[in-house]
Amino acid sequence: MLDCHLHDHIEIMCMHHEIVLVYLMDGSKVAGVAKDTRCQSQQEFLQLVTDQGLLEVPLLDIAMVEIKPASAQPHKIWFKKAIN
Repeated sequence: MLDCHLHDHIEIMCMHHEIVLVYLMDGSKVAGVAKDTRCQSQQEFLQLVTDQGLLEVPLLDIAMVEIKPASAQPHKIWFKKAIN
C-alpha cells in the first residue's frame, strides 16, 4: 500500500501534467508526462504519456520520481530506497 503523502504527490503531478522521469524497483526508468491514475483489480497505476504512447506503471513498482518542471529546478520524490 502506498503512503497517503506519496499518493498526493502523484495526484499533483497528474493535475499539473508534469514531465517526469520514473525510476522503477527493477532499475529501469521511463520518461513521460504524468496524465492520471487508474485502478484495476485492486492495483493502482500511474498513466504516463511517453514517446511510445500511453504507459501504465504500477504505483508499487515505483522507487523514485524525478519531476522536471519547466520553470524550476528538478526535484526527486523517493517512494522506496532500494533500486536494483
